[in-house]
Order: sequence, then C-alpha cells, then structure tokens
Amino acid sequence: MNTWNNILDEESLKSSIIFAALFVMNFECLKDFVVTQPREFLGEVCLKDGKIDIQNSESYKRVTSLDKNLENASLKWFIKLGAISNEDLDAICGLRRTVLRSKTDAMRSERTDLI
Repeated sequence: MNTWNNILDEESLKSSIIFAALFVMNFECLKDFVVTQPREFLGEVCLKDGKIDIQNSESYKRVTSLDKNLENASLKWFIKLGAISNEDLDAICGLRRTVLRSKTDAMRSERTDLI
C-alpha cells in the first residue's frame, strides 16, 4: 500500500521521475563516453571542410571487431587495457538492464495513457 501512496503523492512522484530521468541521462552519457573514447584515441584525425574529423583506423577496426554491438566492443577494449574489470562490466550490464526496463515501463505507461 505504501507504494501506491508514493505513486499518488505528487511530490513523491515528481521526485521519482526526476531521479529516473537523471539516472537514464547519466547512463546515456556513460554509454557515449565508452563508445567515443576508443574511436577518438585510435582514430585518424584529419581536417575535412575546415572541421576536425576522425576516421576509423585499422586499430579502431580491431576494437569494433571484438563484438557486433559497438558498446560491448568498446567495453571489451577497456577490459583488455585493464581499465575496467569483468565485475565492472557486470555492473554496467546490470545498469543497462535497469535502464532498458525503465524505458520499456515508460513506453507502456504512455500507451495506457492513450487508451
């Protein structure tokens, strides 16, 4: 019953939504960092139309060959370097499942709002 009271209480609901939004936003920033770091570190930097452009190098292609999913490939690269451990990877995968679950729940609630 306490859960329903929290959902029905405007301040509690507002605070939960803000927390969830910040959690998802921070996770998306982590994903972006994980994917861009190997590319920026190993890529070939050149100027294209007066702007800095990073081309995929052979070294970066070896990173992307570690897994079909770019995020997983980048994480495996970090493990190979010793920057993160397998336990860190497990924690990140747990966060990913939590974020996916919260996004799925949000989509479900949007659909029920339309009905």
